[in-house]
Amino acid sequence: MPTIDKKGESFAGCIVLALKALSLSRGNRRILSHLSSSLDNPSLTPKAHCLQSPLTMDELATNIINTFKRSSTPTEAKLSLFNQLKSHIKHQRVPESAQAPTLECIRLAITSQFSSSLVASGFSALGHLIKRLTLQDQIAVVFSQRCHVIPAILERLGDVKESHRQAASQALCDLWPCKPVEIEKVVREGAIVEGHGRAKEAGMEWVTKVHEHRGPQEC
Repeated sequence: MPTIDKKGESFAGCIVLALKALSLSRGNRRILSHLSSSLDNPSLTPKAHCLQSPLTMDELATNIINTFKRSSTPTEAKLSLFNQLKSHIKHQRVPESAQAPTLECIRLAITSQFSSSLVASGFSALGHLIKRLTLQDQIAVVFSQRCHVIPAILERLGDVKESHRQAASQALCDLWPCKPVEIEKVVREGAIVEGHGRAKEAGMEWVTKVHEHRGPQEC
C-alpha cells in the first residue's frame, strides 16, 4: 500500500491515494477520475472537492427514483438524497435530459405516505423547479402528458394535513400564471366538482384567492 508523505497531501490527494490502493469498482474508478482531474486546478480547496458530485443531474435523479422504489431504504436516506437534487435545482441549470426524471422524483416525494418531511421537501423542490424552468423558458414540460406532477398536487389539495393542503395550493398558484386556464380547469374539475369535502373547500378557496390577486396571464 502506498504511504502518504509526512508533509501531507491535499484532502483530495489523500482520497486518490486511498482509492488507488483498493481494487476499484466501476463507480470508484469514476470518482477517482473526477478527483484526479480536479487536482489539476490549484484554486480548488479540500472543501470544494467534497462538494463536487461525480453524478450529473439526470443520473442523480435516476438514482433517486430507483432508491425511492426500494421499500427497504430508510426514509432518512431518501430525504438526504432528495435534498441533494433540490440543491442542484436551486443553484444550477436543469438540462433537458434531467427534467423528466427530476419531475418524477418530485412526484414520488409529494406522494410519499411515510414522511411529512419528504412531502414538504418535494413541494419546496417543485417551487424552485418552477422558477428555474420559467427562467429557462421550458416550463411547458410540467404540463406535458408524460408528467404526472399536477395530479399529485391536486391529490394533496384534499389532504388531511393542513400543511400539505397549503403547500399544494401554493404550488398551483406558482403554476397558474404559466397556464391559467388549464390550471383553473384542473382545480375546478378535479377538486371542486369531483373532490371530497376537504378538496372542494380547498379548491374553492384557491379559486377565490387567485381571482382576488389576479396577476399576469402569461409567464
